Amino acid sequence: MFIWAILIMGASGICAETLLLRELLLVFYGNELSIGMVLANWLLLESIGSIFIGRKIEYTKERIKKFINWQTIFAIFLPISIFLTRVLKGYLLPTPGESLGLLSIAGYSLFILALVSITHGALFTFACRIFADRKGAPLQYINAAAQQIGSVYIYETAGTILGGVIITYLLIPHLHSLQMAVGISIINLVICILLKKRSLFSLFSLVVFGIVLFSPLMHKIDKFSIDRQWRGQNIIHSENSIYGNIVVSERQNQYTFFSNGVPVITTPVPDVGSMEEFVHIPMLILAHPEDILIIGGGAGGYIYEILKHPSVKRVDYCELDPLIIRLLQKFPTSLTETELKSNKVNVNRIDGRLFTEKTPLRYDAIFIGIGSPSELQTNRLFTKQFFSIAKSKLKENGLLILGLPGSLSYLSPQLRKLNISVLNAIKSVYAYVRIIPGETNIFLASSYDYLNIEESIQKRLTERHLDFNLLTPSYITYKLDRYWLDWFNESIRKVKAKGNSDFLPSAVFYNLAYWNSLFSSYMSGFFNRLERINLSTITLLLTILVIVILTFTTIGNRKGLNIRLSGVALTFAIIASGFAGMIFHLIIIFTFQSLYGYVYQMIGLLTSLFMAGAGIGGVIINRRLHRCGLTTFLLLDLCMLLLALSFYSLLSLLLSPPPFIFFLLSFVCGGFVGAQFPLANKIYLERAGNISKTSGLLYGCDLLGGWMAGMIGGTALLPILGLTTTSLVVALVKLTSLFLLTVFYGINRIAKIKMQY
Repeated sequence: MFIWAILIMGASGICAETLLLRELLLVFYGNELSIGMVLANWLLLESIGSIFIGRKIEYTKERIKKFINWQTIFAIFLPISIFLTRVLKGYLLPTPGESLGLLSIAGYSLFILALVSITHGALFTFACRIFADRKGAPLQYINAAAQQIGSVYIYETAGTILGGVIITYLLIPHLHSLQMAVGISIINLVICILLKKRSLFSLFSLVVFGIVLFSPLMHKIDKFSIDRQWRGQNIIHSENSIYGNIVVSERQNQYTFFSNGVPVITTPVPDVGSMEEFVHIPMLILAHPEDILIIGGGAGGYIYEILKHPSVKRVDYCELDPLIIRLLQKFPTSLTETELKSNKVNVNRIDGRLFTEKTPLRYDAIFIGIGSPSELQTNRLFTKQFFSIAKSKLKENGLLILGLPGSLSYLSPQLRKLNISVLNAIKSVYAYVRIIPGETNIFLASSYDYLNIEESIQKRLTERHLDFNLLTPSYITYKLDRYWLDWFNESIRKVKAKGNSDFLPSAVFYNLAYWNSLFSSYMSGFFNRLERINLSTITLLLTILVIVILTFTTIGNRKGLNIRLSGVALTFAIIASGFAGMIFHLIIIFTFQSLYGYVYQMIGLLTSLFMAGAGIGGVIINRRLHRCGLTTFLLLDLCMLLLALSFYSLLSLLLSPPPFIFFLLSFVCGGFVGAQFPLANKIYLERAGNISKTSGLLYGCDLLGGWMAGMIGGTALLPILGLTTTSLVVALVKLTSLFLLTVFYGINRIAKIKMQY
């Protein structure tokens, strides 16, 4: 029965992590860079529970009772944390669309995750001690003790795999987060009662959760939490898709559609002035526009304005999340009905980037209706790779049109870098780029040099007899005045920024820095320092670290502190493996999102496959533990170094791989990380001899390495250095741990030789 408890512990952990991550992503407006910070905080809190609470199991005889009590606490805290995630957002961010600063993201997620993560981390150490007791293994034998820890790790991993598959394919498509959380809690409470039938605390909690789940109270609590999450908004619909969460609010017959918390469409009264400017200036540049493609934000005004041009014969419309189109049809207005029911408009319920890749048609104009690359999903439309795809779908004189945040008075340093990042990406693909500065900077890219566009626009404006609300000939002349373009070019002339691409999402970083400068201005200097990170700096820091470790152990031993390099090198190696594992995991998540856009659904499965690899790696090593030692550990460290170099080569060659490649990579990366854990326990036990201390310390070190990777990987390394260069950082970290282990191995060999003589 206790094995079932471990399996459920693993399944519950991945389900809790996935649910809370999805809910927090909505609070952080879908910004995937926050994934690293959330996962990092999860690991940090798990390590705190594992090290500081879990080891207390050694000092009690009623170990199973303590395990049940903490599992019950975990079950109670999970739905409460989901509820708090929603409710507290309404108080923390009273204005929809207001962004959180980087420190606020870290602090908010740390607070929300604490109740669940700490208790779950403690359960692992508890399980190691209880499992060893039940097996009756003589813990004074190193191999036996290490195998018990390895067995718990493997069983927990098996549960993680099962939980990841269930939540991805069975729960998420049919249930909302609170239903899933309460259901998971009930399963945990049932296993607690089966382990100890007289657990009144668990029984009472089970009755309460059962009543909540199977009564109308569940729907009322869910609605109450969503209303508090969107304070001041009349929420009439909330629904998840594989791409994210779509919320619809209504006020005085006006609908606003939010994608992952960000307003994307307002109808039937949109921002008419900016909409007319964005659509008609490019359309008037074209002599005879017939075929138009709109990706994102088309309904609610853009399509209506485009159809005013008499030459238009076809408008293809798609969103990054097709659910938006279905909800536009479910909550129609006279404007959206006119647009979507026009015989010239073809609505495509498919991801916009995928549609652009697959369509055989070529267009006179491609409009990107997304305001800015605020996260990886939208960034997919602002990268060098997408610009190349769009270029292949344009006619000879076709135009690509997109907009970025701007100003006609002052461009902040962050705003300049955001615009330059995308501009550099466009210029790497298109021969001619024209910018029309404003509150929204309009970028016009083409392979054809449009000269004297001012005269052409005024001429066609007269010929086409277009009906405008706010756009006038004099205003167009004002916007196209050469003075504004010269002012913009002068503003960005001395500013340097990296070009935006799928595997170097620098625009997302600059956008995050821009929003932090608005809502957390004290963080501006921090972002400037982050941007200076490079491979040379990291190499220097690792070199200094090695010197410090060697110096510290040498001086310490001379003063009789008895500091063993073996323990230091081994714990550093586990920290490095946790770091490498998390970076690999983030690279896979970011790459998947950049190419496909629906990691919101698949993150649980990707995590489960990573853990599946870890479990298989642990099983293989655990069965051969008596024949493995430091030499095997060194080989595994070398394999992880080579894997990091392989990532570098693979990402350099990737074009459009099938999704199963990412599932396979998750499994392989997890395998190497998991293989090291039971072997490290055996090596460390040879000097420590305490199973709870060893399992807690090394498990905590593994999680600590993951925390470090999550905190700096998602917000700094990946968006600044890029996915390929970050792979080299992992290789350097593993090279450092390999060096320290080799030094330790050499010292041990020398010591043994001296003892023989």
